[in-house]
Amino acid sequence: MTTVVEDLVDGHSYRQVLAGFALSRIFHVSGLTEIPARQLIEAANDPGIPNIGDIYPGTTAIPCVEVLAEPAGPNAAKVTCNYSAQANVSTYNQPFPTGNDGQDVKQVSSSLREIRTPLDRNGAFMELTPPTPLTAWLPYNSEATRFIPVGEVVFERVETSPPTSRARALVGKVNQFNLGGTNYPAGTLLFWALDADSNDGGIRWNCTYTFRYDSAGWGHVDAFRGPDGKIPLGVTVETFDVIDDDDFGGLGLDFSDNQTPIS
Repeated sequence: MTTVVEDLVDGHSYRQVLAGFALSRIFHVSGLTEIPARQLIEAANDPGIPNIGDIYPGTTAIPCVEVLAEPAGPNAAKVTCNYSAQANVSTYNQPFPTGNDGQDVKQVSSSLREIRTPLDRNGAFMELTPPTPLTAWLPYNSEATRFIPVGEVVFERVETSPPTSRARALVGKVNQFNLGGTNYPAGTLLFWALDADSNDGGIRWNCTYTFRYDSAGWGHVDAFRGPDGKIPLGVTVETFDVIDDDDFGGLGLDFSDNQTPIS
């Protein structure tokens, strides 16, 4: 039967690092029974040794990220467990979360999109009627080029589980309800992409959520036109919902304008 003793003096350390902490714990394991070639594996996997991902005692956000076993005499080993909440060296610069972190917007871009519309800025048709000598001609609605604001809102977040279910369920849909108060009215935010990768074997996932915003919404807008391609007077502009919607509230992302800087 093995004996595991933690050494709180020799090799035990605590370090402050960027956006977090790093600690090392030293364990001495004796009474190993495997053949010599397997004793380090036996020591590292002893029930008394922390596992990768276990949280440092007395904390909630500093996981074990490395277990190193070294020979320490006959049938014995020295096991070093390294814990770290150090930020990733990337834009996902947040400490390791107990759930998910980084709910704030990390990137915003905006521009204008050009559309053709028969409506003025007050939503009224721009009617054109023929002058008196040309009464044989039918009146119609003029069309103008209009520029509407569009943009992208990007969140970067470290997560503790793969986002596969969210990708299947929500990507390609528009917001069913207002988000960020009145910042993004229902139907104006399209879940464009969800990218994720893990560089530690699936313990942490670097996730990027990309939403595209269109102030006019993502519905299909059209109106009846005559054989000449013009919109007759009295026609109503119709909007058709062609993209499925869903509730984005469960994503836990902050769509407000009150962003919290990373410390």
